[in-house]
This record gives sequence, C-alpha cells and structure tokens, in this order.
Amino acid sequence: MSDAPSVILLDLEQPYRGSFENWALQRSFECFAPEGGVSGFAHPSECVLCVVGIDATCDSGAEKLRTVRRTLRVCPIVVLAEGIGTDEVVSVMRAGVADVIGLPASAEDVTARASLHLLKPGEEPSDDALIGHGHVMQQLRRDMASVAPMRSTVLLTGETGVGKGLVAREIHRISGRQDRPFVHVDCASLAPTVIESELFGHERGSFTGAVGRNPGRFSLAGDGTLFLDEIGDLEPRLQAKLLRVLQDRQYERLGGRETLSMNARVIAATNRDLRSAVEEGAFRADLFFRLDVFHIEVPPLREHLGDIPALARAGIEVLSERLQVAPPSIEGGFYECLSAHLWPGNVRELYNVLERLVIQHHGGVLDEATVDQLLGASSRPAPGNGFLAQPAAGRELEANRDEEDGREELAAALDAAGGNVARVARRFGVPRSTLRYRIHKLGLEARGSNASTIVSPPAWMRSPESPPPASENGASGWTSKTCRRCGSNTFAEDR
Repeated sequence: MSDAPSVILLDLEQPYRGSFENWALQRSFECFAPEGGVSGFAHPSECVLCVVGIDATCDSGAEKLRTVRRTLRVCPIVVLAEGIGTDEVVSVMRAGVADVIGLPASAEDVTARASLHLLKPGEEPSDDALIGHGHVMQQLRRDMASVAPMRSTVLLTGETGVGKGLVAREIHRISGRQDRPFVHVDCASLAPTVIESELFGHERGSFTGAVGRNPGRFSLAGDGTLFLDEIGDLEPRLQAKLLRVLQDRQYERLGGRETLSMNARVIAATNRDLRSAVEEGAFRADLFFRLDVFHIEVPPLREHLGDIPALARAGIEVLSERLQVAPPSIEGGFYECLSAHLWPGNVRELYNVLERLVIQHHGGVLDEATVDQLLGASSRPAPGNGFLAQPAAGRELEANRDEEDGREELAAALDAAGGNVARVARRFGVPRSTLRYRIHKLGLEARGSNASTIVSPPAWMRSPESPPPASENGASGWTSKTCRRCGSNTFAEDR
C-alpha cells in the first residue's frame, strides 16, 4: 500500500461511487471499496474520509455504522441514504457520523458536500466541527462552499452564541488557505487606544510605551485570513482607516513611512444590525457596502432545533473526554426536552448546560427530569409567542403550511406597525437582523417599507464625498447626513 491518504467507499451505487473515485483520483488519494466492510482494512490511520451507503428502512444500518466508527476511530464518516426521515437521521448521527446526505441528489453535489469533512492526514477532528443536517445548516454549508475558494470579503451576521467564529474558521479551512495564518481580532474586547496599534502595527518610539516594533495583525495574517469579530463595535475613526485598507489593500504602521500591502482575505462578523447602524450614523455606509460583498446569516439555534440531538451527543462526548470523566448514558425524553427550549443563548448556551450536566451526572443517567431540574419549566417556550419566536423541533421554513401561517402572521404585524421593523421586532422579542431575514425569506419586503432606507449603492455613492445627482427639477431625492463623531457623509433616499 502506498503512503497516499485513503478514501473508503462502502456499499455505494453508481453514479455516486464513480463520482467519488474521480474526485479521489484528481487529488492523488487511494480509493478502496472493500467487499467485506472495514474490519479487514489494514491502515485505518491513513483514512481521511469514509462514505457509507445504508438502507434507511433496515435496522442493521446503525450497527454497521458503529462497526465502521470503532474501526476507523477519527476518520470522518459521511452517510448516503435514500428517503431517510428525521428520526432515522437522529439515530444515524448518534452513531458518530459527520454528516447524513439524503438521496436522490446530484452525484457532483454529494461529492462536494462530503469533501467538506475531509480530514487532513495527521489531523485530529475538531471538537467544534459544524454539526447539523437540517435545511438551514445545509444552506449554510452551501454558502460557505460557494465563497470559500474566492478572495471576496465575507460578512457574517447572527445573534450571540450562534458560532460565527466557527463558521469563519471553517471557511478558512476549506478555502485553500488552510496552511496559512488565521488571525482573529476581537474589535469589542480591544480598547480603542490599542486597537489601531494591534491592527496596523507600530514602529519603535511611535508613541509613549512603544519600546519595539509591532508588526500588526494585517501583517501577521500574511496570505491567510483576517477575521474581524464584532466589527460593528469599531470606532468611527478606525472605520475610515479600515475602509482605505479594504479599498487599496495598502496601509502604514503607526509612526512608519513605508506603505505595506495587505494580502489577507477578510472575514468580518457582527451581532449588530449594521443597516440600522448606518441609518443612525454609527457605522459608515461605504464601509458597510465594502464588507457586505458576500453575506452569510448564521441561523439561531431555534431555527434548527431538529439538530439538537446531534449537537448534544457530540457535546457530551467531547465534554466527557475533556473533563476526563465517564460519559452519562441517555434515556428517553432527554433530547426531546432539550429541543423544547428556545435557547436564547444559542449553541453556546446549549454547550454550557451540557457541561453542567456532565459535571453533575458523569457516569450516571441523563433524562427529561435532569433537564427540567436544571433549566426549570419556566424556560420552556410560552404559548402564543407566534411563528417568529417559537419554531418547534422539525418545523422549518420549507414546510409549506407552517411557512404560510408564519407569513400571514408577520404580514399582519408589519401592516399594523406601518412597516416599522423595529416595532415588530420588539413585539416578537427577536433581533432586527432575524426579523429582516424572515421578511426576505417570506417575500415581504414591500410590507416592511421601513425595513431599510439604505439601498444598494449607485456609482456616485462609492465615493463617500460625492453628492448624488440631481433630478430634472433640481431635487436629488436623497438627504445627506453627517456623523457628528467621525465627520463622514452618508445618504438616505427620501421617502
């Protein structure tokens, strides 16, 4: 056997088997399709991906997957199954697989999705790998796979705790830059007095206390990825300087005269509604449009509650190993009880709860009573909060009946509020970014007429100091607003 990484294909039918064989050949991988399963595979440590076809109607599928998991240990396992339902997917995910792909589907799409889980030789799988098989997570993976090979700037939005940092790292991992630096800058945690020095760097003696040269994060990122977390908290003066770097790909260190090049790919993230911040003059419109080249909304956990069993299973396994305790066993009602909560803190809150449960019940049993004892019935979703705030487990946007009910409810709320998105968001108790996402998905932009007074930038807006063109009667139709803090101009269309 050669030293090339191995890909194992078990019980795959054409054209999927042929597609994976061609994919492996292009990457110089060894491809094996053992007739007797993986028990006789002599080099499990060299396997970087295993793709298994199962019959979802047969009870032996889960046992076959457990056998594969025991043999291959750390190798990612991707399952292909025709006509598999939600309950069967949950059962399969409990066997320790990385992903479940429902068939029929395009062989090329299946191969591309499975390749996202490829394990680099010698690499251990990440504890924080993206987990989820629902519609919203599939769309998230498709968006990531589309933009990852490009150099384009990516803007990640979503509530606190949804995993925006994890998405940024995953884009970096599958981008072709995975062997280059990934530099994380938390714009909210760095003091305004030091963030400029941290980003741009400084020369020795450029300010009091600068006893040596600091290369800066732009320089440290090199040809890799620069992740600007909580970009919405960046002060206005630095917004202008960052805009220049994104436009010209050039900058100078503090106290320096040499113009340096910035070659890193930029991914920015925020839990703020940047469009509203632009309207309020707190965020530059031109910087927003520079960042919003490819926008990915990371969904809150309440929009894919069906993924909670897989998330919980993986979380308990990882936490038990990290805490070096025996994992608790799971009994009836545990996953259903977890799925009955809305998790306002999203995946971060879920993992905090799981860690507490592992600490309290390691080696014991986790069931519905242990969840209720910890969280209390008061944290269950209250009835009557509506479609926006209370999607049930397994209830997703593509379900036509529920989607139509939610569309009518949201349309009525927008009409009652005169299209005021902020007022409707307060009524339902959800962030405006989530509400805008719902408005877009349900095709209600016309109802939310006040959803945004900022539109896609025309040519004159790309230069922030240039006024808009006047109409025939001399009126431009746009109102200029000057930010009191940074002095920048933004323009809003007259209504």
